[in-house]
Amino acid sequence: MFSYSIAKWTALTGYAFAAAGILIYTQLGRIVDLRMGNNVLNVAAVGSMAATLGGFVTATVGSAIWARQTPSRQPLKIAICIGVGSTLVSLIIGWNIHGPSVMLWFLVMFSVINVLTLLVASGW
Repeated sequence: MFSYSIAKWTALTGYAFAAAGILIYTQLGRIVDLRMGNNVLNVAAVGSMAATLGGFVTATVGSAIWARQTPSRQPLKIAICIGVGSTLVSLIIGWNIHGPSVMLWFLVMFSVINVLTLLVASGW
C-alpha cells in the first residue's frame, strides 16, 4: 500500500480543488442557458477561479514539501511527467479564449510553476 503523508494529502487536496474549479468553470454556460440570474453566475465564476487558483497553490506547496522530504530521483521523474502531460493536453485540445478551454492556461502555468518548484525543492 501507499503511505500518504501530510505533504501528499496536501497535494492531492489541492489537485481536487483545482479539478473542481475547472469543472465548475466548464458549466458556466449551462447557468447562462438556465437563466438562473447574474448573482448565481457571478458566484459560480468567482468560486471556480478561487477553487482553481487556490487548489493549484495548495498542490504546489504540498508538492514542494513532498519533494523536499523525498531523497530519491522520484521528484525529477514526476516533474518530467507533469511537463510532458500538460504539453500534450495543450496541444491536443483546441484553445478558445472565450470558452471553457481558457482554464487550460491555468493548467499550463501551474505545470511550469510546479515543475520548477519540484526541481528547486529536490535540489536539482
